[in-house]
Amino acid sequence: MADKEEKKKEEEAKKEEAKKEDEIKFDPKQDLWANIAAHQPASSEAAETNVLVIGGRGAGKTTLIQRFVNKDEPHPTTALEYCFGRREEGKKTQIVHFWEIGGGSELHSLLDIVVKPELIHTISVVIVCDLGDPYTLWETIHQSVTKVWSHVQDVYSKMRAKSKTPDKLVERQKKKLLQNMQSSGLWGEGKKESDMQQEIEAMRLCGVPLLIVGSQWDRFQENPMVQLVAKTMRYISHLYGAHLLWTTSKDERELKKWTQLLSHMVFQSPLTEKTQKSFNRNYVDGPLFVYAGRDSFDSIGPPDELRSNPEDWKPSHDDELDRWRKPFLSEFPHRSKAAVKSRAAQDFESQLTVDYAEPEIDAARRQKDAELEAQRKEARKVAKGAHG
Repeated sequence: MADKEEKKKEEEAKKEEAKKEDEIKFDPKQDLWANIAAHQPASSEAAETNVLVIGGRGAGKTTLIQRFVNKDEPHPTTALEYCFGRREEGKKTQIVHFWEIGGGSELHSLLDIVVKPELIHTISVVIVCDLGDPYTLWETIHQSVTKVWSHVQDVYSKMRAKSKTPDKLVERQKKKLLQNMQSSGLWGEGKKESDMQQEIEAMRLCGVPLLIVGSQWDRFQENPMVQLVAKTMRYISHLYGAHLLWTTSKDERELKKWTQLLSHMVFQSPLTEKTQKSFNRNYVDGPLFVYAGRDSFDSIGPPDELRSNPEDWKPSHDDELDRWRKPFLSEFPHRSKAAVKSRAAQDFESQLTVDYAEPEIDAARRQKDAELEAQRKEARKVAKGAHG
């Protein structure tokens, strides 16, 4: 009995020592993300995955992540934020690490913190864009997907000298797409496996699972140009072998599709029969839910006819994407969210001027503006004289 008590005390002492040692290892002088990576829970590769979430500013990235991990109300993301979710399945613990890059496309330089050789085989990427603001859609989707694709190629170039992992990841993605094509119903009689292989070869695959999410669908469904946006997003998603999902935080059923699809991507959880039945390529029938490999270039069709040239049009070095970019930007010329808000404020002020015009006050304001401009000119002259 005494031996058992002594043994128990020794085990508790070892645990306490290990805990202290672990606390010492966390060095506050080191980079925060290096410390997080060093203190991730140990588990097998099959049970541990990483999800990188990028996209437009204010598009709802944090909301979707918090929904998946069942956390509290989200707060604005500053730069790069980390959280994780876990799932117990029998004796096996499955962990997903979320790395969220906030601030829009200007912070994509942080990609190399997460997308690196030692993690590349565990990574999935989610790109979130705001359907409620279609003027920012093209830049958000295009910049995100091309930057991820380019960065993954850079990682692969470093690995290929010593590893076959890059080629294996791409082949794995091709095999999965082929399986989905065979069960999609789009490839009926007369279509051979060689036709599907040709379709796959026309895609731009990087071996990393991609999911493009259009958030705030409830604000967009009545937009008269919904067909243009739907076709364009289907095309880009299919071209890069990505899943496509339109959703809204205001509809519980749509959020369940998000959690189901992401669980399938990161935990390989089977999709429920109900979720599979909700696959949808036709925007008329509701929000899009297009699983990778369940679409085709023929089904999507050609780009919409160009009605007018977009403002300040400059072709890129990608002729294929320009065929879709040109009609899209002719209807939704890119404006940053700040510019959209500024324009809305200007429109509101103009309307106030028309509806509540007061000539005497307007005249006094014009006089004050003129006086202020005169003072500025005088100040500039004085400053110029002082500096010779």
